[in-house]
Amino acid sequence: MITRFLGNGVGSIQLSRKDGTFSREDYFKLSEMYQWYPLDSNYGFFCDTEGKVYIDSYAGIIKGLESYNIIPNVTYTLPSPGIDFIKEDNIRVENIMKQIGLPTWHDKVNKKDIEMAYIELGNHLDRLIGQAMSQHKLNSTFREATKFIKSNGQSQKSQALKNMPDELSRDFQDCGKMETMLGLMRKSVEADDDNRLFNSSLGSTH
Repeated sequence: MITRFLGNGVGSIQLSRKDGTFSREDYFKLSEMYQWYPLDSNYGFFCDTEGKVYIDSYAGIIKGLESYNIIPNVTYTLPSPGIDFIKEDNIRVENIMKQIGLPTWHDKVNKKDIEMAYIELGNHLDRLIGQAMSQHKLNSTFREATKFIKSNGQSQKSQALKNMPDELSRDFQDCGKMETMLGLMRKSVEADDDNRLFNSSLGSTH
């Protein structure tokens, strides 16, 4: 599944079959992506041998952290008027982004806005890592906590993230979805900037 932006909030999604062969390309508006685009990068749209579109997961999803309740053998039209289980999760992620001061794909943004949003998302991740480390120490025996404190910072972080509770795991998973949305917004802004530059160069030749 390859997503491109053409400018003016319009993009295309190229879909392949499971064997990787190209099958079809569909066009969409950025403002409507929240209704059908899976922000969890472990999922994607594919085509069957007849060119019908379905959603499936890639390998490696941790049990208990599935984002979507995929219904087998159901196909969709893209861009979809709404895939409920994706739309609901996307709106949930949008609301979290608003709470921590991040723009969403419903906002008019520029490149600087996106850069600042990435910085704030990084700050949010740092706070989550701090929570994971604190909880790890609280849930450890005295001996384990002493060993943890004496280890270096990278080792502490690795141990804490490996043993964090499911609730925090889902918070980190949501950060990945926020990053996906910001990445799509950045591509859209860059396409708009490229179009303006191209049109400006055309105007200067006349």
